[in-house]
Amino acid sequence: MMSKKLQFLIKIFYLCVFVLLIIQLLSLKPFQVSGQEYSPQNHLNQEQEFSEQFYNSKQNEANSAIENKEVTKIQDEFKDNKITSSKDFLITSEIYKTENILNTQGAVELFSLSHYDCDIVKGDLIIEGEFIQSLENLKFIKEIRGSLIVRNTSNLKTLKGLNSLKSIQKDLKIEQNFQLENLLGLDSLKSIGGSLKISSNNSLQDLEGLLDLQNLGKDFIIENNSNFISFSGLSEFVFNKETRTSVRVSNNSILKSLAHFQPDLRGVDALFITENQQLSTCNTWMWCDFFAYIPQRLIEDNAAGCNSEEDIEFACEYCPKPIQFDLKSVENKEKIMTWQSDSSVKSWQIAFGKPGFDPNSSENLTDLHRSHFNLRQVDSKENLEIYIRSVCSEFSKSEWFGPYPIESSNSEFNL
Repeated sequence: MMSKKLQFLIKIFYLCVFVLLIIQLLSLKPFQVSGQEYSPQNHLNQEQEFSEQFYNSKQNEANSAIENKEVTKIQDEFKDNKITSSKDFLITSEIYKTENILNTQGAVELFSLSHYDCDIVKGDLIIEGEFIQSLENLKFIKEIRGSLIVRNTSNLKTLKGLNSLKSIQKDLKIEQNFQLENLLGLDSLKSIGGSLKISSNNSLQDLEGLLDLQNLGKDFIIENNSNFISFSGLSEFVFNKETRTSVRVSNNSILKSLAHFQPDLRGVDALFITENQQLSTCNTWMWCDFFAYIPQRLIEDNAAGCNSEEDIEFACEYCPKPIQFDLKSVENKEKIMTWQSDSSVKSWQIAFGKPGFDPNSSENLTDLHRSHFNLRQVDSKENLEIYIRSVCSEFSKSEWFGPYPIESSNSEFNL
């Protein structure tokens, strides 16, 4: 049996060895790799530096590939999973950067290659630069949870490539795109949570491409577009009635009419129509119906007919009568009443009753959206009279035109 004294000495020995080991470990310097001290922070910095160098090298390679039409080389690397380590190339269903700037055609191609499995951009998408020519490879984007900004391009003629985009949570800004002629490519866009601003696009002629737009959260601005001639292509979208909204149409030098601009203006807080030198027609039915209900209005420096609030109010009160009536026989001996109207008139009303009736109190009113009427609809065993009037807006209708007698057999019709 080992004596207690010996056991005690052995314990003291092991304790001293343990203490010496701890002291030795604490006194060690970080080991070095390739002449550099290793630490977790240094390793993280090296990884970040590698990612940045990796991204820059691939960015330069993409630009070179575009110039030499060798994009397939980079694309094959993605397909072969050779590019996976950079934080900017992570393949997910969403793109998390708060700001995605595409300022060369190579950047557009690289963005599409690195995110081809993504359909949501969580931040802003900014497309800019004189070398941008095509957005065709951005068809994978369905939703942008920031803003979409297309600006300062010299060679971009169309927005085709954004055809899958359905929703923008913030603003849509299209500014200073010198060859952009329309907005085709935004055909699927249904909702803009913020403002829509279209400014300083010298070749833009109309708004073809926005026919599916249903909701706009804030302001509608179209200004400084020197060749803009028509709002055709714009849908009858609805403004958000829970926020302050405004409409601004300014300094579009050859715009002559507000026809085709037919959003639901209920809830709009401010209206600015200014400095459109040739704009003379503002009495479309939507403007006439809601103009008086917009609290803040500024109408000035446009052409006569749309140069003041009084101009618009006067134009809205006048509604031209239908003219040039005619009767045409068609198949089965049916007879069609036809007429012509001013181009601003899109609908009419027919009233019919016994001879001597008052059309203003008639219960037999028929709303029409075509400039013809089949007399079979008023077939009667008694003789009748018929009146017609133009409907320019809810509050603006022409005088009744008539009466025109209709024989009970529909065989006679006297104009």
